[in-house]
Amino acid sequence: MKKTLYSLIITMLFISCNTDDNSFYNAQNLTVPNLIQIEVPSSDLHVNDYLYINSYVNRLVSEPNQLTPLDIRKSTGNADSFVFSYFLEKKINATDWVYVNIDKNTLIVDKGSVSTGEYLLASALFNTTNDRYEYRVGIPMLTSGQYRISFDYDPLNNLIQMRSNSQDNNIFLNIDTTSNNLDVSGYYNFTVQ
Repeated sequence: MKKTLYSLIITMLFISCNTDDNSFYNAQNLTVPNLIQIEVPSSDLHVNDYLYINSYVNRLVSEPNQLTPLDIRKSTGNADSFVFSYFLEKKINATDWVYVNIDKNTLIVDKGSVSTGEYLLASALFNTTNDRYEYRVGIPMLTSGQYRISFDYDPLNNLIQMRSNSQDNNIFLNIDTTSNNLDVSGYYNFTVQ
């Protein structure tokens, strides 16, 4: 009897535990389409050209079934940025791709900021004049070949994931978004001549 009571108490404790990661991490999720764009050139890319990635996220965003827009700046406790990641790969044979290491000094950082490593960590910084988060960075095309860009991507839902850089105990806002010209696997494929 004692053993059964003990097992029942332990079971009740486990059942009552919060398994909702969003509550534990103080995170909320939102879906807003087309927040990340690949600036597709009007002509072919050549060696020494730049391919630009941009993201412009307005402070006020529409939510499904809501009459008033959500103020994402206020909701995140004035988060100074939204971050997302992506990387560039080059095709080396019929089936294999290799990561292209990009020297930060070769990037053209027009808006926002970027960190390099095994991937590019993009930070769309809040611009108080334009009242939005902004990112625009050019990636140099240093050699010819077939390339592809991939984002931190949810393949089940065909979504790219952005996250607010919230501080202290403020809400972390995860925005699922889309980008132009991605194939069904989440890649933007292109050739540099």
